[in-house]
Order: sequence, then C-alpha cells, then structure tokens
Amino acid sequence: MFFSANGSTEPHILSSVYGDALGFVRSTMTCDFNGSSDALLCARLTRNLLDAHDAGERDPKGLRALALRGLGAD
Repeated sequence: MFFSANGSTEPHILSSVYGDALGFVRSTMTCDFNGSSDALLCARLTRNLLDAHDAGERDPKGLRALALRGLGAD
C-alpha cells in the first residue's frame, strides 16, 4: 500500500483513527501494559486498521470499529 502526499488526506485520517482507537483501548483495558504487550497491541491495531483500509473502508467510524475488532475493546 502506497500513499501519495499530493493532496491525499488518507494518511491523516488513518493516523487520527489509529490514535483514537489506541487511546480507547488503553483507557478501557484493565491490564497493565508493559513494553512487549504494548508493542503487540500497537502491531495488532495497526494490522487491523491497514487491513480495513485495504479492504476499501474509508469511513473513520468504520475504520475505527474494524481496527478494534478482536482486541477485547470493541
């Protein structure tokens, strides 16, 4: 997946959705995140978000919902 910097808002939208979803997960999960569990959380969230985008989802609410799928915070 490649993004063009020429007028595209997709990287900004993905970044915003990622930040929102990560903050939501961290605020709702009761476990204590250490370095490795936080890295795994970020990797899973990133993969879910990019998979949703690659599948054609463009709505920020839809992207967020799909990014959170399977993380126990959806």
